[in-house]
Amino acid sequence: MISTIVETILCLIMVAIERKIRDKRIKFGRVQTKKLEEWIRIHEEFTYPKAEDLEELVGKTGLSDKQIRVWFTNHRNRKQTRAEICLSRIRYSLQSKSFQRRSKKLKDKLAKETSRYYLSKYYCL
Repeated sequence: MISTIVETILCLIMVAIERKIRDKRIKFGRVQTKKLEEWIRIHEEFTYPKAEDLEELVGKTGLSDKQIRVWFTNHRNRKQTRAEICLSRIRYSLQSKSFQRRSKKLKDKLAKETSRYYLSKYYCL
């Protein structure tokens, strides 16, 4: 009876260890991320890579096709969030009291620069 309990516990521990090893998160390198983002910029209108594109990206990045597909899914989900964050920060900047006290010419210049800064920082548009 005790040996059965011990075997069960050992089995559960082994399963937990295997799962931990298998599910270890891998952080992509800058070069890999840049290549994936470059592909996204080129194919901006339709960001779903075809089988040939996946094979090409696998060769360029050294990642598996599953990792690339997951990256694209996450990127599409994050892009929506980044755009919303970006636009809300621009609105906040344009509504601040210090911004409202400026002259019209300076307001226009600051609005343009603020927008450009946030848009480039968060890849909004």
